[in-house]
Amino acid sequence: MIESRLNEILGRKRIKMSELARMAGVNKNTVLNLYHGRSSRIEFEILNKLCNILECTPNDILYHTPDLDMPLLVAGGENAPIPTFKDVVTTGENEYIDNNGNRFSMDKICMNEHFGGGLKE
Repeated sequence: MIESRLNEILGRKRIKMSELARMAGVNKNTVLNLYHGRSSRIEFEILNKLCNILECTPNDILYHTPDLDMPLLVAGGENAPIPTFKDVVTTGENEYIDNNGNRFSMDKICMNEHFGGGLKE
């Protein structure tokens, strides 16, 4: 899921939504919807204007959280790197994500001989 953090940025910088819309030359509803997390899309041109005005990057405005209902992937292939504990982040019970963005569960890793029966410590 992608979330907007525009409300946090405007709060820190003490900028009103109407002022940002005026400075960026965009419709107030565009900023209002992004501020309240109701936007389903944003044009790169508008995102660029907001970043220039707010002196930030798109990563500051938009935040990605992996969807837990997405199918889990197991990295594969002969030359695929074996994940180590320092390369993964727990996302839930027995669910992990590696530093390449691959999601997997401990059950799938233990059944996959490529990983040697589990994560290397």
